[in-house]
Amino acid sequence: MRLELFITDLLFRHDCVIVPDLGAFITRSLPAEIASATHMFRPSRKQLAFNGSLKENDGLLIGYVSRVNHCSYEQARQQVKASVGHWRHELAAGKKLRLEHIGQLYLSPQGSLQFTPTLESNFDLDSYGNGIFHLPPLEKGLRNEKEGASKKAPTIVAASEMSPEKAVVLRRSSSGWKWAAVIA
Repeated sequence: MRLELFITDLLFRHDCVIVPDLGAFITRSLPAEIASATHMFRPSRKQLAFNGSLKENDGLLIGYVSRVNHCSYEQARQQVKASVGHWRHELAAGKKLRLEHIGQLYLSPQGSLQFTPTLESNFDLDSYGNGIFHLPPLEKGLRNEKEGASKKAPTIVAASEMSPEKAVVLRRSSSGWKWAAVIA
């Protein structure tokens, strides 16, 4: 049984999933953000953490395994216990345990359980399918005709390169056309 797939499903609907005798995976909601220096947009997301102190069974994970596998609660508890036992054996052997879509669990040199979340997963259903993307910066400017250029080929001129009087004249002339179009 791939217990991490059941945990992943539950993390989309719950803020805390306790794995009996191992620990709890906890999510925290974070808002969308734009990094102005890199022009990167990150949608709202749920940040994942692990708490090794929460080990008592709350019934959520085992109940879900029972429903999905169409078995009794006791059978599901034994399946979860077997998976956790296998994970603990792997960790005791010094291996890093990679849980698909969740992250990595490993033992520190001091013997404490450590967790590194995967960066690809986002457990926020409102942002499902959205990822991090780059927004190129918008260039501010006003359309202006270059000397000797035809009226059909306006060019973009940065507002800082234009005199304030010329910018006001251009703004007024373009707003006049807008009102003419609205009235027509």
